[in-house]
Amino acid sequence: IDLLNLSDSDIESLASACEPATFDASSESDPSHHEVLKMDKENFATNFELTQADIGLDILSFIENNFLEGTSETMEYIRAEIHQLNMYGKDSLIKRHKYSREKEINFGSLVVVFSTATSSEGGELTFFYHNKSWTWDSAKILRNAEPRTIAYVAFRNNIDISLSPVTKGHQVMLTYKLYCIDRENAENLVISPSIISEESTFRSALYNALKDPKFLPNGGYLGFGLCYAYSFDEDFSDLKNLKQFLKGRDAMTLNVCTSLELDANVKAVY
Repeated sequence: IDLLNLSDSDIESLASACEPATFDASSESDPSHHEVLKMDKENFATNFELTQADIGLDILSFIENNFLEGTSETMEYIRAEIHQLNMYGKDSLIKRHKYSREKEINFGSLVVVFSTATSSEGGELTFFYHNKSWTWDSAKILRNAEPRTIAYVAFRNNIDISLSPVTKGHQVMLTYKLYCIDRENAENLVISPSIISEESTFRSALYNALKDPKFLPNGGYLGFGLCYAYSFDEDFSDLKNLKQFLKGRDAMTLNVCTSLELDANVKAVY
């Protein structure tokens, strides 16, 4: 399945090959998943990878740099496994429910939503944790997006989640389970939830600004102050090498600028 180039006919074929979403341990349709379709990982193959150089995509590195605090720049901490493909058509919805069970050994999940030929509306995911909630609208992010565009969100286990009714079109999602490679240090990793949403918002705002002919009509420079302090030797004259050590929102800013084909570098301003 070429998920980065989904036509209307591809959507129809995919929907006919899926089956109703079910409980994990039952063949009965889940009443909380109205009009939700799924395809288990054993029944499909896709050429989509979480790291794709041709579109400047490296989701796992982004999650490692921004989703987890307390990691080392020289180690890979996250392994992702495809769980299933889901399709949401008109009137599809998911009632609020606990997303994962205590017995699961993965620490979180990743959802990737693909742009389609016909834009969808509705289908906002809402995450509930203690007394707080956060809504993620992939349809809004992908509306009028360039071809081969995705939206993605990562979140921890043991939260409540719901999906509002889809009012138009279809949403196609790949769900991954996220595991820690370094099991011994997994309990020391702290999830930073806010920056994942900021990346999509910043990318959209910067993209729209760059497309606006009134924005820097004669060219110029864009500067973003660093959120973190970085130490380096006095003879460390080439600040470009600092790019590999950026973290958090600094890494997010660099990733977005690079993906939009900007010549992004670390500079000192006096």
